[in-house]
Amino acid sequence: MSALVARDTLEGRLYRDIPQLLARYAAAIERDYPRTWRNVAGYNLNRLHAAQQAGEPFSLVPLIAGSEGTLAAITTVTVGLVPRPAHTHLTMLHFPGLREALRCVPQLLSHQPGAVELLDKFFIDLTRENRQYRQRLSFLKGDPGAVLIVEFAGSDPAPLRAQADAMQEDVRRTGFSGTAVTCEDPAEVANVWEVRKAGLGLLMSKRGDAKPLAFVDDAAVPVENLPDYAEQVVRICREAGTEAAFYAHASAGCLHINPLINLKTDQGMQQLQSISEAVIALAIEYGGTSTGEHGEGLARSLYNERVYGAELHRAFREVKGLFDPDNRFNPGKIVDAPLPWDPRYLRFQPGYRTPQSIGETRLDFSADGGFAGLVEMCNGQGICRKTAGGVMCPSFMATRDETHSTRGRANALRAAITGQLGTHGLDDPSLYEALDLCLGCKACKHECPSLVDMAKLKYEYLARYQDRNGVPLRSRLFGHIAAVNRLGSLFPGLANRSFRSRAVRALLQRWFGIDRRRSLPPLAPQTFQHWFQRHPKPSRAPNGPVILWDDTFLSHNEPEIGRAAVRVLEAAGFEVLLAHGRRCCGRPLISRGMLDAAREHAAHNVALLL
Repeated sequence: MSALVARDTLEGRLYRDIPQLLARYAAAIERDYPRTWRNVAGYNLNRLHAAQQAGEPFSLVPLIAGSEGTLAAITTVTVGLVPRPAHTHLTMLHFPGLREALRCVPQLLSHQPGAVELLDKFFIDLTRENRQYRQRLSFLKGDPGAVLIVEFAGSDPAPLRAQADAMQEDVRRTGFSGTAVTCEDPAEVANVWEVRKAGLGLLMSKRGDAKPLAFVDDAAVPVENLPDYAEQVVRICREAGTEAAFYAHASAGCLHINPLINLKTDQGMQQLQSISEAVIALAIEYGGTSTGEHGEGLARSLYNERVYGAELHRAFREVKGLFDPDNRFNPGKIVDAPLPWDPRYLRFQPGYRTPQSIGETRLDFSADGGFAGLVEMCNGQGICRKTAGGVMCPSFMATRDETHSTRGRANALRAAITGQLGTHGLDDPSLYEALDLCLGCKACKHECPSLVDMAKLKYEYLARYQDRNGVPLRSRLFGHIAAVNRLGSLFPGLANRSFRSRAVRALLQRWFGIDRRRSLPPLAPQTFQHWFQRHPKPSRAPNGPVILWDDTFLSHNEPEIGRAAVRVLEAAGFEVLLAHGRRCCGRPLISRGMLDAAREHAAHNVALLL
């Protein structure tokens, strides 16, 4: 250490100057740091001071950790790990309201659970509106006003059950009379936590310009103050003309609170400022802090002087000056912060416009507030960047490139419609490239908590793009694949041999951009329709007729699927019919952005069924 301190380098100066700073501000450090243990605001001078007092070797690591990139660039990190518990037991306690749930938290903590997480009614109701996640709410009974998820984890399931039973008996003795749902099956436990982990995305799935925003989402207070604190936050939001969602870490006193605000209006901007100032002041009043988990960033750095007082805030500025005298590292965070409601730092603000969006669309975007409204549903949570589990997003899983994730495409579309790509807007070649690898599989519509439907956006985008630039030959081929298959099925053997031919593959690559290492799907020797015409019909069908819609792939490529469907339906007592005179279902046309042709097919097919 003495050799390090003696160096005439930035590191040497830091190891000399920081201990001196700690000595100068020791009294303020002991006096003015928030008493709640869940605090990540400011710099960790208290940890350095505590280590010094304990006689531990001096290290800058506790100071750099949590500094949000304002002090140094971190190139490597060694993290401590803990074993994953072998067993988990969950109890979901149902309460009539938020205050009743939060009043119970200190009592629950006396049983030493691993976690106590909150879901409020706002959160639950939005989850029930989400197509994917509503089916995950099997652990909820009735219509609770709030739910606490209590977790016990360990190596042996028996003691966990005993802990959970004792906890439940204890709270019932003191007045809890609600439903308690338990689970310990790993799949059921994972299901509960999937709902909780999707929290922000589920909240942001709310349609319309008003969104449950994260700006006072991380204030933390001692758990015994949670009921009064939450009640006052509800009052603050009500007086501002809105409401808020409450969820997350009840056991740590760190509730994620998301007020419903439309930042595209002057009223919304006023709500942002008034609620932000009032809630942070309230958290400080209750012995808490502005941030217990997520850090300050632009949203909360302004409040550090209020949290710590002028003396410690001056110490923070000195720390910043010692590490970064030229203010190059993430300026405006922790110290010298701008106003968080400055429109320059907000994605949406009064006057926000989408001048290059698609006004009159072919598809119906009314439920989303228009084409731009669906683009704006992406909140950047990034679940589409997962690399295992589920389907979303296959192009990102293959490339690991942000451009080819659902989020990357949404950001590119937003930049285009707001004019950030210049005059090219939606005609920008880079945007076409970003959307080109989208498979149109709609995994995002199913798995994105915010219900971003990138496939639908791509279809509409392609229709507009092709209005201006023409339909590529490749798109015509695959859009009209039903006609191609119908023609090829006249001589399926010859067609299949040609598909395998090197010469034909070379031509397909040159003309249509189909890699010569690929071949078109082989055609079946007998089409489904040909088989169906010769298939003996059952003598009786007590359940009446049913129409089987055989698309081009079933008819020409995989007729065994259709044959199996007929056998199942007939065994169930139905008379199977085909819609004679039908056209292509239109799905291949839609996937290539040929929406007008798809609409014509749809109108024809619907008329057949009326």
